[in-house]
Amino acid sequence: MTINKITPVDSRSDFFPGTLSKPSIWADPGPTINMGTRVTIWCQGSQQTEGYRLYKEGSFLRIMTLRNPRDARGHVSIPFVDTHDAGQYQCAHHSSGGPSELSDPLFLTVTGVYTVAQTSLSALPSSVVASGGHVSLRCGSQHTVDTLYLLKEGGTDPPWKMKPNHSADWFEALFPLGPVNSSQGGTYRCYGSHVSSIRVWLSPSDPLDLQVTSLYAKPSLSAQPDPPVLIGDSLTLTCGSETGFHSFALTRDEPPPLLPYILRSQQSPNFTLGPVDRSTAGQYRCYYSGHDRYLWSAPSDPLDVLVAGYFEKPSLLARPSPTMTSGEIMTLQCRSEGPMDTFHLFKEGHTRPLQHHHEQNSGGSLQVNFTLSPVTSAHTGTYRCYSSHSTSPYLLSHPSDLLVVTGISEDQVPTVLRSKTLPVHTVSGKWQDTQLWHHWGGLGHGSTTVFFHNLRDPCPPRNKFHGAAKCLSAKCLSVPTRTPPLGSMQMLYHLHLLAPQHKLDTDLPLIAHTPGLPTYLKVLLGDLGVHVLLLFLILLLLLFIQHKHQRKHSK
Repeated sequence: MTINKITPVDSRSDFFPGTLSKPSIWADPGPTINMGTRVTIWCQGSQQTEGYRLYKEGSFLRIMTLRNPRDARGHVSIPFVDTHDAGQYQCAHHSSGGPSELSDPLFLTVTGVYTVAQTSLSALPSSVVASGGHVSLRCGSQHTVDTLYLLKEGGTDPPWKMKPNHSADWFEALFPLGPVNSSQGGTYRCYGSHVSSIRVWLSPSDPLDLQVTSLYAKPSLSAQPDPPVLIGDSLTLTCGSETGFHSFALTRDEPPPLLPYILRSQQSPNFTLGPVDRSTAGQYRCYYSGHDRYLWSAPSDPLDVLVAGYFEKPSLLARPSPTMTSGEIMTLQCRSEGPMDTFHLFKEGHTRPLQHHHEQNSGGSLQVNFTLSPVTSAHTGTYRCYSSHSTSPYLLSHPSDLLVVTGISEDQVPTVLRSKTLPVHTVSGKWQDTQLWHHWGGLGHGSTTVFFHNLRDPCPPRNKFHGAAKCLSAKCLSVPTRTPPLGSMQMLYHLHLLAPQHKLDTDLPLIAHTPGLPTYLKVLLGDLGVHVLLLFLILLLLLFIQHKHQRKHSK
């Protein structure tokens, strides 16, 4: 049965509570209806029901139409809701034994009466709130109102209502929510009413989606290619989630105190940004969701999207050289063409700056030094540097030219120098705590020469080593590493390597072969001692020859 206008026809004098259960009542699509739209009021009792009656404001209004004999529900439809349809409704059902008690009240509210007087709704600090957090929904109107209402669409709870604060021509109320949980995610609207008609409201506000995060584990966020990216290039950000989730959202963090206001979902985890420009630069996070668009994961860790190409490129130099020696201090010097207050050092394979330096003085700087200490094989690789202004931290200069920092890995050490550690066989007390020096490339055609010396009597600086002839210490000597002399003795050393393009210090233990007796005597006695010994031997030989000659003549 359809009615265009509902009017009271009777009082409740015919209502007598019987033994039937209390029915339930509801409105479809809901108890808050925009003026001029359709609403259906439903009432449901038991299977013994023979009919239903509808009451408004406590008075009998109408017999309700049964849907069909097998469906114990009655209904009344209002095709075009007007202001006089607003109010409190109840229903009862009856059988041969008498009527039931009245249902709980249904408050039908008509909105949109004053189309020019619309309310507004916003969230503070954001409509994206973590589970357990707090948020305030601000409802306001420029139209004079006595009460402001907050209603969640599709919910069963009655609307929240508040008396507004009045300032100038603005009426406002704050509805606090929290600690927020998953049940509070959804779409909200704000309404206002006059004191004379509490069931007739102003036009609703625009919908506000309250999205609850941190309900699932945080995703990962990666970039291809790795930032920084040049102006005009294309960039893809990928959000990695747990399995079974099909909605993804990407947000760009705004400067404090602004937070992401809404999560706009898409089905693909890949977000293509490009061609990139200054509007692309910033800090990004991503989220994922399941079937409920109001419930989301925790945010990913932030990813900085740095856009390069806005300032002249700096230069990058290595001090003392780009060929590193383990344990030493290496300085990478980044120099800009003009005063800049921030410098960034990147290494290929890293998504974040390896180091960055910010100048505190307002004038900026022309150069900064990045220190690598102590240098190890992990520092080998390709480096670039950039400069920027702190006022635009995500906009960088053009990249410097590539700087390749090199060193020697263990697989470059000759096999003879990579033997197992054995106990030290002492040749002489002077040879305790020795260090082995290995050098190749300095004698031409890849020849190999080994130096070793007492740590208490070091050889000349490493950059002066060009062969055994340059070793000024009496305790330095050369030993062929591939064909050690016969009869040599074994000692334990630590390794130092130098090559035309590589240098490396290492504590790699090895067994080096000391020279045979002639070379040992040279080291023990020194060059002058050897000469004296040779002269002495020659003299002995001459004396022996003379003695033999004299014996021959005496016969």
